[in-house]
Amino acid sequence: MTILSGLVSVSVHAGCGSSLWQEVDLSSVLEKQATLKEELLVQAEQALKRQPSPVSSLRSAGVEDKNDPYFIASRAALQDSDSAVILALSYVAFNRKEFHEMAKFILLKWSEVNIPTGNPIDETRLDGLVWAFAIICEELNADEVDKISEYFEAMYQAKKKWKFGPKTALNNHKTHQLKMQMLIARALGNVDGFRSASESAAEHVQINIDASTGESIDYIQRDALYYHVYDLEAWLDIALISECCDQQVKSAYWYVVDKLQRHETGDEFKNSTAAIDENRAAAGFHYAKVQKFEIKRMARSTLAYIALERDVTIPQEMVRIARENLDRRLLFHKVRALLEEDLS
Repeated sequence: MTILSGLVSVSVHAGCGSSLWQEVDLSSVLEKQATLKEELLVQAEQALKRQPSPVSSLRSAGVEDKNDPYFIASRAALQDSDSAVILALSYVAFNRKEFHEMAKFILLKWSEVNIPTGNPIDETRLDGLVWAFAIICEELNADEVDKISEYFEAMYQAKKKWKFGPKTALNNHKTHQLKMQMLIARALGNVDGFRSASESAAEHVQINIDASTGESIDYIQRDALYYHVYDLEAWLDIALISECCDQQVKSAYWYVVDKLQRHETGDEFKNSTAAIDENRAAAGFHYAKVQKFEIKRMARSTLAYIALERDVTIPQEMVRIARENLDRRLLFHKVRALLEEDLS
């Protein structure tokens, strides 16, 4: 199976609405990358040992206390999203039924326990659940498909109703919301919903990213490549599943590359206009402290950019760092990049 990267129109498959994936021999593709194949298998076997830990509602956005029990529970719960997509990919790659069963179990548990709020930041990490559903959905029975679909439909509706503030309407909050709306719409075969979210994304990108420089509103607001990249990650996902925003997204990626090559990566957050950054830094959130931007934070964006723009030469040091990064959250992006490279 492989990601369609927005190359085909949204359509409804028999028994399952998803148009995110199509059939391809993932096992054969992985034979060309023994290291990645082994990494995927190891992580899938570890995911089998983890019991799902869904929460009724996620709480991460805006939290300034690292010891907040709801924040801690939410961070732990989000690991289920990574596990689900790793297991789904591994089922396709290795044809082991236990991987399918555990991915399904995670999806069903979340559909039973979690009540979507529509919060764009709290729920953006649930994208792994959406991808997992898209991958295995044709092998679920009708009741299972209905149950999980109803959960994602509730999330989609909550996101449509979400009210943004004057700043969040312009920044990464809106970008991540649109990413999830578009993913869910494609996973459910919601043609009108996907089209509507795509049109909103086309409008939002004009505000969020300066087409001539690639600079984002997030960089201006936060004085940090950290948040520019966080915004960029969502834009790359949008570009990969639609025909939206290609040039602006590429420009935003090369904005960071240029900063890195010019060594203009110090004093992150020094002049942030968001009070939460100073408050979180004081509370011990390391990422929000004034510091140098680390190239490893570009790993997800680099892997996504490889999938989006296969013919462009990305600095090899960035590619190496991304591919050698063993963070399990990157596995889906590594596989996606490999699949798109194989198709070229």
